[in-house]
Amino acid sequence: MPGIRNISGDNRLSLSIRSSLMLAASFPPSLSKHSSTYPLDPTDIDETFRRQVTRILSSSGRHVDDISTRYFQGVHRWMSVIAPSCFLQSVSDFHSTALADFSILLLSVCLITSRPREPEGEMDQETLYLTTKMLFAHVQVVSPVSVTMIQAALLIAVYEWAQGLAEAAYISVGVCARLAFAAGLHEPSVPSKGPLPLYEVERRNVWWAALVWERLIVCETAQVDKPLATPFPNLQDDLPSQIDLVEYSYSSGIPPPPLEPVSSFYSETVGPFAQEAQAAYLYHRVNQAIRMEDTIAAQLELSQLDGILQSVLRRPVCRSEAAWGMYCGAFAFSVRAMFSLHQYILRQSTEHIGLETLYKASEAALDTTVTLVVDLARSFNKHFHQFDADILPPRCSHLIVAAQHLLASSDAMSYKEHLADVHEIRLMLQRLGQRWKAAGTRPHVGTFCEMHTVTDQFSLQ
Repeated sequence: MPGIRNISGDNRLSLSIRSSLMLAASFPPSLSKHSSTYPLDPTDIDETFRRQVTRILSSSGRHVDDISTRYFQGVHRWMSVIAPSCFLQSVSDFHSTALADFSILLLSVCLITSRPREPEGEMDQETLYLTTKMLFAHVQVVSPVSVTMIQAALLIAVYEWAQGLAEAAYISVGVCARLAFAAGLHEPSVPSKGPLPLYEVERRNVWWAALVWERLIVCETAQVDKPLATPFPNLQDDLPSQIDLVEYSYSSGIPPPPLEPVSSFYSETVGPFAQEAQAAYLYHRVNQAIRMEDTIAAQLELSQLDGILQSVLRRPVCRSEAAWGMYCGAFAFSVRAMFSLHQYILRQSTEHIGLETLYKASEAALDTTVTLVVDLARSFNKHFHQFDADILPPRCSHLIVAAQHLLASSDAMSYKEHLADVHEIRLMLQRLGQRWKAAGTRPHVGTFCEMHTVTDQFSLQ
């Protein structure tokens, strides 16, 4: 199974056995006696998986209410793909009418909200992961494709990526994308006179999340030019919505926020998830330009994208405690695009005579971008004890490491300034690593002298 290879041989066997025994123990005899005759009674299927998940949750020491609360106060802030009202209604009906796809979604929510080294029941985090993967495969076989199943696939992929299992995450997000195609999520919603129903908002947000996360995950794999399952969005495509705002507008009887196209880069009313989708689009465009054979055309394209990215990074955002984490995804993708863009220009400037002006402009842009990242780290460290670590997405760790390596080659700061910035970055990585394993395994820069020996081996593909 993808992802298990990173576990030592003995532990891998032990975890697999424990997961298999857990699933075998939770299958009732009623399922096995029908195992050779399809189709199974849907009621039996749903009840079987409901009982399985109930037993697994009990073994993990988690309670449904706690899982739901932790998810919507944390992960939901930076991944707006599940409507709280719909999920909580299904939770209230879980012990009576739960469908198989919701059972696996609930287990996936339990997985992504699980934390390393926290007191649990008899099931540890790795066993919970393997059990969730196995059960998801079972649900795929016996249940029709649904948005709920795709949401579960997405959460599993994000968990794998956050745990440093990039190759497994690449496979899982590909499965998520194929399921989304099968469910027709790639097809635009039929225009209507009134606002879109909530389930249509969920469908569009899940599709966008698959696009965004696939492009993020592939950057962490050993081969960064792996093919993508999802297509490149168009400038005219409608951006995703912030599900919480849509729910609030429906419940209060006010019109929901209007849909805006990808091209609305200069709008100040675009929500956090929509901004992240735009940033992912721009990052994709930057990488396309970098791969152009015509360097003049590439520079013209990158110059245009640089102006858009600078405008995007200057957008006003809500800085209240209630908004912590919501804009981090957009910020991370935008900064990542800026790093890639200006590192490319710096490389071109050293290879071609007469580009000194571009070189200096890119140096200044990178210095400004690094300052933004250091400010983020400093603010995070200052307020770290005031909020739950779940509200900060794991993808922030990549831009923090990128800033470390750019600091390593900077001569613009004094020794004391340099050490102070590196300290803030290291501290943020350390704290992120306590929640998300991938952040804890990121490479750290060394001492001030060692940092100036860092070469271009670090890549921001």
